[in-house]
Amino acid sequence: MASSTISSKLLCVICNKGKGSFKCEGCSQMFCPKHSNDHRNELSKQLEEIVVAHDLMQQTLIQQIEDPQQHPLLKKINQWERKAITKIRKAAEEARNKLLITTTEHTTNIKQKLKNLSNELRQGQEDNDFIETDLQQWTQKLEELEKELHNPTSVAILEDSTPLITKILIAYHDTYDVFERVCGSAQIKENGCLIVKDGSTEQAEICGKNEYNIGRHKFSFQIEQLTSNGWIFFGIISKSEPMRNTYQTLTQHRSLTINIIVLLRMASTIESNKVLCIICNKSKGIFKCEGCSRIFCPKHSIDHRNELGKQLEQIEVTHDLVQQILIQQTEGSKQHLLLKTIDQWEQESIVKIRQAAEEARNELLKYTAHHTNQVKKNLQLIFNDIKEGRENNDFSESELQQWTQKLEELKIELHNPINVSIQQDSIPLVTKIRIDYQDTSMNPQLNRPISDVFERVCGNTQIEENGCLILKDDSAGHTEIRGKNQYNIGKHKFYFRIDQLTSSGWIFFGIISKSEPMQYDSFYSPSSYGWSSKNQIYIGGDDEEYDENTEIFENDTIILLIDCDQKKILLQNNRLNRTRELLVDIKKCPFPWQLHLNLHAPNTHVRIINSSN
Repeated sequence: MASSTISSKLLCVICNKGKGSFKCEGCSQMFCPKHSNDHRNELSKQLEEIVVAHDLMQQTLIQQIEDPQQHPLLKKINQWERKAITKIRKAAEEARNKLLITTTEHTTNIKQKLKNLSNELRQGQEDNDFIETDLQQWTQKLEELEKELHNPTSVAILEDSTPLITKILIAYHDTYDVFERVCGSAQIKENGCLIVKDGSTEQAEICGKNEYNIGRHKFSFQIEQLTSNGWIFFGIISKSEPMRNTYQTLTQHRSLTINIIVLLRMASTIESNKVLCIICNKSKGIFKCEGCSRIFCPKHSIDHRNELGKQLEQIEVTHDLVQQILIQQTEGSKQHLLLKTIDQWEQESIVKIRQAAEEARNELLKYTAHHTNQVKKNLQLIFNDIKEGRENNDFSESELQQWTQKLEELKIELHNPINVSIQQDSIPLVTKIRIDYQDTSMNPQLNRPISDVFERVCGNTQIEENGCLILKDDSAGHTEIRGKNQYNIGKHKFYFRIDQLTSSGWIFFGIISKSEPMQYDSFYSPSSYGWSSKNQIYIGGDDEEYDENTEIFENDTIILLIDCDQKKILLQNNRLNRTRELLVDIKKCPFPWQLHLNLHAPNTHVRIINSSN
């Protein structure tokens, strides 16, 4: 009985002596009268700390409402804006530096050409040894130099299709064609745009300046003067064919590389026994100008020579002007037109970045205004509960814990809202601009190969000779090979030689999107476009039987042309003298593109032939 009586007596949790007559409903502990007051005072102190935390949070909330620019997420947007603008300025500066190097080389080249032309002009003037054709050539050279000085045809600034901030490239543009070579009694005038046949009945062959071995090329001719029984031939001829004033060879020889050719023959005329002066049409013409092939009397031959002297003086004036422009460009290279284009791109990109940042800030400010109002309401509710508990002295540990927890949650939400964040989109908003150099020794008509090498392999194949040769091992099985470079603008031509291939060997040539993962049967990839050696074509990974022979054998030379501008690729086999063409859907095969080969047969060897090897 005694032990039962002792155990039924609840002691104070503090002194463990006095009878615990008060039970705290918050912590469920027993206190004697003395320590129950101490416990209550301790709870009051905790309440005061909660009130202080509430007041601090309320002050922070007021500051955010009065100065929303101090919101941490707005600071992140401002930081993103500064970094993006820094990237743009850095990219533009890199592009300017690279372009300045290119333009320096370009102006040095023009300077040398102008110097050579100066020597020709001085020599012709000192020796009085020049005719119309010399003047025409000098004039044409000066016009070409002046045009190239102001608007270089070998380089341009282009923008990619990347949304909002697009990157710029150096590309090469094709030029129009002109008449350049003559075999026979005909003259080329007006900077190669006009051919004039003389009064003789002899045939004359005229060839264009450029060469063509792939693609489509359209030319328009205007017949300005022709007798009723006059004869003209329009067609093509191999560049390697010797020039002659007959058309019989035209039907005997063909080649992939062709020139424009026009053969003109005027109808026969009855020559007068007496050749008159072309000027007065009276005196007997005894002087023939070898430049214009016209006949002059003694008096007018002197006048004609004086006129040529005046034309030479005009050419010298033009030469001096071009030289002055060259000096100005050399001294003030920062005024180059393409540099101004880069500056404009930089300014426009910064404007777009600032606009995007401002839109994000405005959207965030709308959200934070709503968010802070909600936090303000919740804070007011907590304050009302605290005020009521303090006035009525009606609170326990559980209320204090709840109020503390709620205030901590509101504090975190106020500084770092859990339902909103600043993230960057997967699409690059600011892309680094680069100078996309091509082989500067390349002919505009692509009669030399682009420099590329094999770089990546998926399968049992090795890359040798600094990326110029791929060697399949002695096992059968598909292997994917990709080139190093990427292509998204311009035309690019590649030569391949099949060094080793079995009679039943299988090879694929084509392109693939750079973003496409590598795999053994890569010709089935969604972005794969090209041809196999077994009369198959692959369009977006779907294979179809081809009704024409595309077989590839050992020692064949394969030419692949990638035309990014027209969104197509062409394959040519020199042995078959055939060209195949495929249009590329950029939705299936987005830029940039890469060279794409696939081998299957054991011990297959394929070599890429660059301009260097």
